[in-house]
Parts: sequence; C-alpha cells; structure tokens
Amino acid sequence: MMFITEQLVHHIRRKCIAVDDMEYASQLVLDSLANAIAGSVTDAGRKVIQWGREQSSMDAGRLAFLMSVLSQLTELDDIHANSLTHPGAVVVPAALAASLKEGVTGEVFLKSVLHGYEATCLIGQVLKESEFRSIDHSSICGSLGAAMAVTSILQLSDLETAAVLANLIAREVRHWDVSDAGTLSKYFNIARASELGITGSYLAQVGVFDGVRNLNVDQDFYVAAERELASVESYWALTQTTIRTLPCCRHVHPAIEAALALREQLTGKAIRKIRVITYKGAKELCDRPDPIDEYDARFSIQYCVAHMLSFGHIGLASFENYHCATLAKIRQKICVEIYDQFTQRFPAELGAKLVVSTEEGADFSSMAYCHKNNSDIDVLKRIVTEKARLLLATANLDEFDYNNFLEITMSIYKAEKLMDVTSWFY
Repeated sequence: MMFITEQLVHHIRRKCIAVDDMEYASQLVLDSLANAIAGSVTDAGRKVIQWGREQSSMDAGRLAFLMSVLSQLTELDDIHANSLTHPGAVVVPAALAASLKEGVTGEVFLKSVLHGYEATCLIGQVLKESEFRSIDHSSICGSLGAAMAVTSILQLSDLETAAVLANLIAREVRHWDVSDAGTLSKYFNIARASELGITGSYLAQVGVFDGVRNLNVDQDFYVAAERELASVESYWALTQTTIRTLPCCRHVHPAIEAALALREQLTGKAIRKIRVITYKGAKELCDRPDPIDEYDARFSIQYCVAHMLSFGHIGLASFENYHCATLAKIRQKICVEIYDQFTQRFPAELGAKLVVSTEEGADFSSMAYCHKNNSDIDVLKRIVTEKARLLLATANLDEFDYNNFLEITMSIYKAEKLMDVTSWFY
C-alpha cells in the first residue's frame, strides 16, 4: 500500500511534460527573478541584502531565504487561486539555489520548478478542502513544494522524497495563522519554507530519514488528500497560476478594479460614503482603515480604493505616502461589508462591488471580478515581459540590462549549466 506522500511523489514524477510546460515554467522563473530585483531596492530589501552579506557564508538555504523575501516585498509574486498559495515565491528560490549548488542543466532546473509548483498547489487544494483551510497555505505547502523541487534536482528516490514530505507535513500542518499578514512576518515565514525544503532534501540525501514513510497527521487531512489525488487533472498546476500586476494583496484587486471603473463618473462630485461589498476572506484580511506602514497599506482595501479613486493608478511607489491626509479623509468614508454570493464564489473568482454615495444624494456602483489565470502561453509572455521591463526600471536597470536579462532567462531551458543570475538582485 502506498502512503499519501508516496502517491503524491508517484503522481508528480510520472506526469508527462510538454515543451509548452517548460516554456511556462521559464516565464514564471523570469517573473520571480524580476520581482526579486524590484524587491532588492526597497528599504526592507536593502536590509535583507545587508544581512546576507554579513553572513560568514551564503549556503543554498540562506540564498533561497533571501531571494524568497525579496520576491515578495512588492506584493507582485504569482498566485495559484485554487490552492490559495503563492508558489513562485517559495519554489523558484529553492530550485534556483539548489540548481546553482549542484551545477545542473537548465532543463533539470525547470523540471524541478514544475514538480515544486505541483506539490505546493496539490497540497494547498487539500488544505482548502480540509479543516486546515484557515491556515497560511503558502508557508506550509511551500516547504513541501520546495522539497519536491530540490529532491528532483538531487535525484532522490521516490521513497526518499516521500520521507522528506512526510516529515514536513508532520511539522507544518498546524493551526498556524497569520492574521496580520500586512507585516513582514508573512514574507519571512514563506521564505523559511523555501529554506526548510532545501534543508530537508539534503538531510534525506545523507540518509537521515531512512525508513520513514508516513507520519501521523489529522485524519481529515488524509481523507482530503486521497480525494484530491484521485481527481488530479492532466495539466500541470503551474499553468493555472496567475501573474500579478498590481503590487498589493490579491484580495484587494477586485475592489481596485471597481474603483477604477467609477473614477471618471465621480469627477467633481463630493463623496459622502463608499461601501465596498466583497467576500468574507477579503474583509477579514484587508479591512484596515488606518494602515500603520507601507506594507500594511498594501493590505488595506480602504487605502487602495482611496488611492485609485484619487489618482487613477496603483504602482510600486503608491504606498510610500500611506499617511497622506487627503487619502485619510477618503479612507474614513469607506466601510467594508460581506456578500454571501461573493464568498461562495471564492476562490474560483474574487469579487467586489463598490457603491459610492455623493453629498447630492446620487449613488454610483460598479462590480468587478478578478483572477483569471494566464494559461495562454503567448499572453503570459507578453504580461511577464512587460511587467519585467517596469520592475527592472525601478531598480535603475536600463534597456541594455533588460535585454540581457531577457536573453539569459529565455535561454534557461537550453542551458548546459544554469547561469548564476543571483547577481541581478544580490
């Protein structure tokens, strides 16, 4: 009889990989690297880099940790909606760090990314269906995804890999919850998951987990896992990932889109009240009328809606002036409400409706839904390359640097030895 972790490894390692799947993986790697580059020039990013340079050595685990933090700081890391995870921020750093350490080919690296995303997203979907749905999925599922990627690079056997995953599940599946995800703690916990996946894989390589096949975890988890593995799709979970272009929490995106749709209609009108009607998770995480810093502002529905109504755009620099008095006046007029229909449609669709009442007694409303994945490879390439151009510009990299960056990342698949690209952000 195969245990759950063995079934997961067996499923992933025997799944067919097409050329388009590898191309998709390379685009998500490009996106993660561009996010890390942009994160490296933020205040927090500079401090993390300084920490890294002060270490006596930068091993694979620490490198993965550093890149993971940097790739999250702009809140632009990718999303897999069905599993409620941010797989790129945890899988790509671990796979890259281990690949550079082992000197593998670009093809091996990209294959490991596919495997890591698959494990992260499948376990995330299990948690979503089980009693563990309230915990932070990215930091928990991410350690398994990172380990799945690194064990692929190290060419560990199915049983050795299953043992790593079993140990990580037993350690990670707890009711660990980040209710204040607007702080840097979210980023550091996800980064630790990337580092942990590397550590567990190298321990398995020297036989630490010999004989371990399965560990006791709540039965509800295993029931959900059995069901999920019995109904997995033929496509790779990585191809269902969404690239973010708004640098703020994904739960805020539909409210921002609704605000943009109303902006022109509200020109010259005095606003009395703004109702943001959305799903339960968005209110629980992002109902933050008074953000305390720029990271908190990225998770504030009130701040993001006020900014969009005032300026008509949201970019990387939009959160520096989080204490703006003009925006504060608008924020205080915004209330966030829950609508059951939006809650029922989450996470397949993220919805929000804005109802703006003016002092003249008129009401204006707009509804928006977000999170359609970028499964068309040509559309994905356009989105990722345009986004990368903007992100590299924030790091003061010119057109020559951008073209060089694209050339290197686009040729990863054919590389006989993966090039060290960490100098772009570290």
